[in-house]
Amino acid sequence: MSTSEKHPYPPCWNPGCVDEVPCCLPATPKFTWPELRGVDGQTAKATIEKENPVVTGVIKSPGDAPFGDICCNRVVIHVDNGGVVKSIPMVG
Repeated sequence: MSTSEKHPYPPCWNPGCVDEVPCCLPATPKFTWPELRGVDGQTAKATIEKENPVVTGVIKSPGDAPFGDICCNRVVIHVDNGGVVKSIPMVG
């Protein structure tokens, strides 16, 4: 997948990765967003999708089931009960 090609999520796009790093790195222009920790989840989603048009941001709230797969076209955004990003969003 080139950096200009978006694989819509869902479904998961995975070229055979078993670990996010380094498998997804060549396919995506930006991999992590440490600067978004503490930001509103919806704002983080919009920022991520603007900065990396290859991915789709997916907001996960406390109690949501974790994903059991690695997707190079998804960024998981974990938020607290107030909707604020609690960990560094990353591709996977």
